[in-house]
Amino acid sequence: MTQIKLSFSIPEKVVVIPAQGIGDALLMLIASYYFLQRGAKTTTIHPKLPELKKWFPLHHFAASCSFSNQEWILVQNDNSEKVSFLKKNYRKNLSIFYPTYSFRKHGPLSPHDRVFDPAKSMAENIAQAIASLFQSSTFSKANGISPPSHLKYRLNSSRVLIHHTSSKPEKNWREEKYRQVLNGLEKRGLDPLFVETFESLDELAAFVYESGFVIG
Repeated sequence: MTQIKLSFSIPEKVVVIPAQGIGDALLMLIASYYFLQRGAKTTTIHPKLPELKKWFPLHHFAASCSFSNQEWILVQNDNSEKVSFLKKNYRKNLSIFYPTYSFRKHGPLSPHDRVFDPAKSMAENIAQAIASLFQSSTFSKANGISPPSHLKYRLNSSRVLIHHTSSKPEKNWREEKYRQVLNGLEKRGLDPLFVETFESLDELAAFVYESGFVIG
């Protein structure tokens, strides 16, 4: 990870903008939670996260927002027009987290930017990146999740959820391969099933939480 020392204090107001995938959004909540714990008024912008408000009671979510120079903006680079717009108009109060980086493609780094180490997990990269902005040697991968109290963790311990799709179909395994996995699990006495469509992420999260395993 690119590390540049700087003098930087916790901003009063922060906007965190993950990439569009829900997995990226949940991971970037590590950064949001870091700011929240230190007293910053923090909003995480993502179209689906408001559906998970019950799971993250300390967080403030919004589906969209307008930007200003009165807040610090932290964005996860996804090579979109949104990131280009922020670089052009809010560079002085912007941090960009780059999962991958190329000078030719992305241009020069700001002292407030961070480039991730491919040898480390996304969660560890985000935790270390946000801590390094404030020259802290300690970091945490906590994102503030607090499952609703009426749910029971792994209530159905033999249930195995198979999530065989993604936002990018070209990255998916063929369904017949997952069928082979399903058959193998059944032979071992487990109860595998393909993830169905849920009305909200809240319902999906509850189903996952009370299952034994997830394969994706």
